[in-house]
Amino acid sequence: MSEQVRQFSGLFLTGGLGFLGRFLLEEIVLSQSFCRVFMLVRVAEDGRHRADERLRALLQAIADRNHLRLFAEGQIISIGKGTSHTQIIPIQGDITQENLGIAGDYDFSTVTHVCHAAAITDLVAPEEKFERANVQGTLNMLDFARRNFKHLQMFGYVGTAYDLYNGKEVFVPADQPPEPQDFVNGYSRSKWLARKAVVQSGLPYCIFLPGIICGRSTDGWLPEDVPLGVIYGPPQAMALLKRVCEPFHAPGEVLEIAFYSLGDEDATLNVISVDIVAVLLNRILASNQNKPGSVYYLTHPKPVRVGEILRVASEVVGVRGIRLVRDLSGRTSLEKLFAKMLVAYQPFMLGKVGIYDRASTQKLAGNILIPEADENFLRRMFRFVQEKRNWGYNQPGSVYKESNVQQVQKRFAGELRKLFER
Repeated sequence: MSEQVRQFSGLFLTGGLGFLGRFLLEEIVLSQSFCRVFMLVRVAEDGRHRADERLRALLQAIADRNHLRLFAEGQIISIGKGTSHTQIIPIQGDITQENLGIAGDYDFSTVTHVCHAAAITDLVAPEEKFERANVQGTLNMLDFARRNFKHLQMFGYVGTAYDLYNGKEVFVPADQPPEPQDFVNGYSRSKWLARKAVVQSGLPYCIFLPGIICGRSTDGWLPEDVPLGVIYGPPQAMALLKRVCEPFHAPGEVLEIAFYSLGDEDATLNVISVDIVAVLLNRILASNQNKPGSVYYLTHPKPVRVGEILRVASEVVGVRGIRLVRDLSGRTSLEKLFAKMLVAYQPFMLGKVGIYDRASTQKLAGNILIPEADENFLRRMFRFVQEKRNWGYNQPGSVYKESNVQQVQKRFAGELRKLFER
């Protein structure tokens, strides 16, 4: 985006405090792609933290990391260096509510772009949460944009490259395809319906479809409040199995066990780090060459095999002997229990990802290097979660809580004993 255009352009951003949104906001600040950002921020679930307080904490962290100046003038928070700053306006609201739950008057005359990134991405969330946040939330955002943004040039919607996933290695064009016959889960369905609503809205739009987003490319960093995604499923299950086996196994040693899990070593996933998605998204959204109706796959040209994920995860977690099979018929109750725990991830462990048409992405962001999800990349991702997050062990609401581990140990004591008597 040229400097002249940038000086008169404003962005309305949802999901700015989410996983991707935090990285996107930092990229916007560093590149100064928009002069003003209106950030819709939901009240914290504990009800104690105001929208502006949560946003200020994030901006302070961005300022400290990048040696920037942060100051406030009324409701506007400015962040930048020297005389060049990006203005951030926090707006307390909620995409699931009418009028986005916004109270008070705001001057949206400078809003030229929208980036709608707010969504429920936890694959194990209830269906009604996907419907309320991902589908109805997008409809509410579209309605709000029609009524309030008189100079809108582009409504950017962040979906997923997996909304059309069917487990087959087929070419996936960068346009609006026919409605799928079925979906692998409620998340994919909700993101497809939201994407469809954007396309049919009558607003100038562009669609961003990232692959499976994982931690930061340099070190695997993930915030603690982000649910672990698809590639973390196998090592997370290994970590749980290792914990369950502690009565029969020394915790510090590699666990040697003959254990079968549902999956296919030749299945593939398209993996991309969160910081790279943010760079791509910001570059394309702010480009003068971004044409209405465009679809951008934010994916890596080369997918990663599930077998490779399993191999690297085995080394990091310290578990050997896991075998992937496509059918658990005749297997033990304990093996079937683990399959049930990971049922949300099963479609991704058994199929092959599509070959995405990345021509439009290459045209606007072709010089941005996308790290391949190779052995070193995967090891960084898994080591961070192993060392800093402990695979979600003992977090509220997690199947990896100590009480659940003890229940599994007690219920399957006989099967566990037999595993180590072989």
